[in-house]
Amino acid sequence: MKLNYIFLILFSNFLFGQEYQLFQKYKGDINGDGKRDEIRVFEKNCGEENVCRKIEIYLYVNKKLKLIDENTKLLSCTNCYEYYYPFSGIEFGYKTFSVNFLLGDCDKTYYGYEFKINSKNKFMLDQIKITDYNCNNVINNEVKTKESYINKKELGYKTFKNTNFIDKY
Repeated sequence: MKLNYIFLILFSNFLFGQEYQLFQKYKGDINGDGKRDEIRVFEKNCGEENVCRKIEIYLYVNKKLKLIDENTKLLSCTNCYEYYYPFSGIEFGYKTFSVNFLLGDCDKTYYGYEFKINSKNKFMLDQIKITDYNCNNVINNEVKTKESYINKKELGYKTFKNTNFIDKY
């Protein structure tokens, strides 16, 4: 009987998957209305020692937080790339937020995916900031960096929901 119960639990996890659990929460005014909105990052085990993640955007509407958008592609998982867990946080700006990644050991690449809100309360990918540096490239005690940007004209029309993480454009 106990063996049947264990099999049922394992089979249901395989069939239905695990539920997402809150991983990190970021608070700030992302739509410029002076109210404290939230961006939440969730994770769940998705097999093969991978942790799948999703991002949800909540705006403060009518005195409560309302889910307005989510993305399950941008953070995808911890072991999907050459580097383990490249996600390094979320930053807020005026009517913008950035999802940030840092990849590499000594040769590092930083990606900042910046999203701007439009008049329909949809977040659109506005630009990607890419900063490359090497820990051995030090001049006067400063690590030299090279910055570049990919703007929305080059990226095309991308909503937050449909933006993927792409290493090396």
